Amino acid sequence: MNFYSIVVTNSKNGTEVCPDFHTGDKNSDLMIRGKSFYAVWNEEAGLWSTNEYDVQRVVDKALYDKKTELENAGSPFVKVLAMESFRSGSWSKYKEYLSKMPDRFTPLDDKLVFADTEVKKSDHASKRLPYTLAKADHKAYDEMIDLLYSPEERQKIEWAIGSILSGDSKKIEKFYVLYGKGGTGKGTVLKIIGKLFEGYDTVFDSKALCLDSKDFSMESFRTNPLVAIDEDGDLSHIEIATRLNSIVSHERVLMNEKGKPHYPYVPHCTLFIGSNDPVKIKDQESGLIRRLIDIEPKNKKANPIPGKKYNNLMERIGFELGGIAYHCLQVYKQLGRHFYDEYKPIGMMYRTNAFLNFIEDRYDVFSMQDGVSLKNAFVMWNAFCDEAGIDDRTRKAYPRHKFGDELKNYFDEFVPVTRVNGIQVRSWYSGFKKGCLSGTDITNVPKKEETAAEQDDILKLECTTSLLDEILKDCKAQYEEKMKPWGKVTTYLRDLDTRQIHYLIPPEWLIMIDFDLKNEQGEKDIQLNLEAASKWPKTYAEFSKSGAGVHLYYRYTGDTDALLALYAQNVEVKVYRGKAAIRRKVTLCNDVPIATISSGLPQKEKKEKKNSMIDISVVEFERY
Repeated sequence: MNFYSIVVTNSKNGTEVCPDFHTGDKNSDLMIRGKSFYAVWNEEAGLWSTNEYDVQRVVDKALYDKKTELENAGSPFVKVLAMESFRSGSWSKYKEYLSKMPDRFTPLDDKLVFADTEVKKSDHASKRLPYTLAKADHKAYDEMIDLLYSPEERQKIEWAIGSILSGDSKKIEKFYVLYGKGGTGKGTVLKIIGKLFEGYDTVFDSKALCLDSKDFSMESFRTNPLVAIDEDGDLSHIEIATRLNSIVSHERVLMNEKGKPHYPYVPHCTLFIGSNDPVKIKDQESGLIRRLIDIEPKNKKANPIPGKKYNNLMERIGFELGGIAYHCLQVYKQLGRHFYDEYKPIGMMYRTNAFLNFIEDRYDVFSMQDGVSLKNAFVMWNAFCDEAGIDDRTRKAYPRHKFGDELKNYFDEFVPVTRVNGIQVRSWYSGFKKGCLSGTDITNVPKKEETAAEQDDILKLECTTSLLDEILKDCKAQYEEKMKPWGKVTTYLRDLDTRQIHYLIPPEWLIMIDFDLKNEQGEKDIQLNLEAASKWPKTYAEFSKSGAGVHLYYRYTGDTDALLALYAQNVEVKVYRGKAAIRRKVTLCNDVPIATISSGLPQKEKKEKKNSMIDISVVEFERY
């Protein structure tokens, strides 16, 4: 371990052995967060440990090993100042050391590790899921979920679970509220989710999160969970939605733990809330509208499944976790990351938004008229409130000026002054959005048709003349079938027919991103590779020799030796030093010039002297 060393002190009374804790930036085996212990590397387990007493066990073992070594060398009396002994003072010195050191940590367990996943220290994993992700039977789960939820609601649940399994949930700004009467199936789904992400989950208080007075309401997220569950939530009286929106949006926030200094934190968790009450959505501008996915059981009465059958199904579901996870991941992949981008919880809005109910009530009037003035609309609003028995608190929430601002969401145009039928009118709204209650404006349309612009964003390789051939024409190159040592090569790229397989020595500034994504059959998939490559900065690209992979070429201005070779599964970063050569065969390419990049690629941990490593902070990269 490189965060401490053993100090041996000789005196007339004998020999003392004690630990000395290192300062500086070379400690990579101990992580400190908020001036406190965060994790220590456990070499035997091959995982990081969040049990602080593992520090004591590791250090004390080394101290006693040193004692045995000294005694074997002839030292008559050796005293160990062990950390397990409070009297020795070693534990107190260690705690003081933590309090004076700057924070140095990388969040743990930022991605799921399954029972059969190989991990290394740089993965920063401290736990594993108790199952493997593999196609398997999940009949008990199917029976349970189909008894409790309609196909549409089941799809929401499985898409949410799949997004977490894929790793995309850290980039998806959605949270999920299972709404309905007690005993109708909300808790069942939350229990299954808890089993699927055991160890990566936490419990939290959604109500406290939305109260202005709760300073430590985010403390539940200090363990960097990927899933947070509130089985009995209440968002019917939201005072402040800032913290909730920050967590759902994965924004950088300051963590405020009791008795500890604040520290920056980026939440990556997905929130699941079970609630008997609807979420309060006060107006169309609420950020909750675009972030909330409501899920409602199909049964209105409690306990729709007999107790004995329910317990039997839940018991069997415990043996189906790998199959359930695999199934949910396939549902997510089939629907895609953006499937619910335009989803809006119309049902929840009707239950809590008086203004939306007002628009529905006056829908025919607004549809038939060319427009309406603020004055007349406000009269309609007050009449509606009288008829519907709207309470005074809701009325006061919409004084005339706020009412006018909210009304703009339902009309295409607003002008301060205009003339209607020759008469001057102030605050005129026109172009009523007739689809506002059933179209894409505020209703739940889960699937968005791909626009022409989005289709154009997909990388297209349709050219047969390679820009790279011209740029690298003076680089040494040779055909694969006539390979010889590079010291004897006298041909250059300009001398070759690049439509044949060949090797070339590129300049060291050139890097290539190699996409070899595979489909479910284990075959290289052209479409998957083109879609993945399309997310990168536009640059020169060509198909690989096989015709199914994609190569992107960039001019890299940083140190190519510092780049990690693996960007994501089946996506490699290839650099070319010395006699490292590109193997290629030109078939189809694009005509985009080579772009320059200087960041965004994974970096190696810089190794210095033995037992020393650099700062452990790691950049987060997009994964496919």
